[in-house]
Amino acid sequence: MSATATGTDAPDEGSTGNDAAHSERALRYPAANDRHEAITIGVSMSLTGPLGLNGRSALLAQKIWTDDINSRGGLLGRPVQLVVYDDRTDGTLVPGIYRRLMDVDEVDLVLGGYGTNTLAPAMPLIAEHNRYFVGLMGLDVNAERQYPNYFAMIPTGPNPSSALTEGFFELAARQVPRPRTVAFISADAEFAHNPIIGAVENARKHGFTVVDERTYLLSTREFTPIIDSVASKDPDLLLLITPNSAG
Repeated sequence: MSATATGTDAPDEGSTGNDAAHSERALRYPAANDRHEAITIGVSMSLTGPLGLNGRSALLAQKIWTDDINSRGGLLGRPVQLVVYDDRTDGTLVPGIYRRLMDVDEVDLVLGGYGTNTLAPAMPLIAEHNRYFVGLMGLDVNAERQYPNYFAMIPTGPNPSSALTEGFFELAARQVPRPRTVAFISADAEFAHNPIIGAVENARKHGFTVVDERTYLLSTREFTPIIDSVASKDPDLLLLITPNSAG
């Protein structure tokens, strides 16, 4: 299971990530850096799977930063190299990837991938290794653990679970005639659980009755039966919590 330099490109757009060995191939960027000289930054990123588009966008931003910092002499006078594994939007792969990054690749720093679904599974191992950890668009993943070396990079303030839907319900409460009922549809994944908890709190706070809550698998492609089922409850409002809305 030795890591191999594969150039600078993420997996192809159409890649399904079904190859079991896919997550074992490390992307080192830039590939030319001497890993013993460079400051290495390890990342588990969703480059394929349902959040592949999000993950590749996040990796592109990291590459842009890497190019910029290296063009100005590097970090603390040393070049920076990214070491990235594709977690395929599968949270069960994440702990193994970070264990490999820290124990085998011996990276200097670790960064979180994209979203709650892959950040939350990493937290126990990161805390065990006492590493500083930055999470991108992870919603309330440190609420229970309160790990002091975690930094959340998401604009949701001190009450992240309710922050995403507060404006939705505030606006709805000002409508004339005022709506009274609401239904929720959300992905059956880690990143959607906390927003739904917050939405239920906001609905209660603003005096709305929740008439239905539905979840769907990330692999779902046909949503008509779900929408029809919710429509049969005739809610005044419908709130969708999707991968892009919740990270």
